Amino acid sequence: MLDYLSETLGDAYPEEAAAAYKKLMDIFNTKMGQHLNKLSDADLQAIRSVWTLVEPDKVQHGVEVLIRLFDRFPETKAKFKRLNTSSAEAMRQSARVRAHAGRVLVSLGSVIASLEDAEMVDETIFLLGDSHNRRGVTPGDFQKFTIVFLDYLTETLGDSLTPNAAAAYRKLMDSFNNKIGEHLDS
Repeated sequence: MLDYLSETLGDAYPEEAAAAYKKLMDIFNTKMGQHLNKLSDADLQAIRSVWTLVEPDKVQHGVEVLIRLFDRFPETKAKFKRLNTSSAEAMRQSARVRAHAGRVLVSLGSVIASLEDAEMVDETIFLLGDSHNRRGVTPGDFQKFTIVFLDYLTETLGDSLTPNAAAAYRKLMDSFNNKIGEHLDS
């Protein structure tokens, strides 16, 4: 990016601006690397291995996670006024619930697929934060989702979710929650 700006702007790109932009990029890369560095190669492999079990039926898994979220934390229903949350069966049948559940897990899958690309991860999380700000979703709401999601993986996958994989998912979700918190207003 630094070379591109220099080549494109030429003399209109003063040395002071180049130095300032370099500092900014160094800070960005350091900050993004902090959350990615918490994940070892073994963590990445475990996360992706587990994801291969979830991804083929992501919509159904997402619906079940939302059902559990609303059951365990009923106050979260207020953030989803357009969804029929009257009962578990109504949610399983609702096209809106299924669509939202699919988007949730597609976004998580996008983060997982891009873990080595800090800029892609940041952009995905930024867009999620921007979208959820309009609905008044808080970092605490994402933390509630994380609790339910991790419990769901444990219950659903059984022995396929090894202790190391569970720990890797906790690291991933903690990093995700820290990063999304930077993009939420509340």
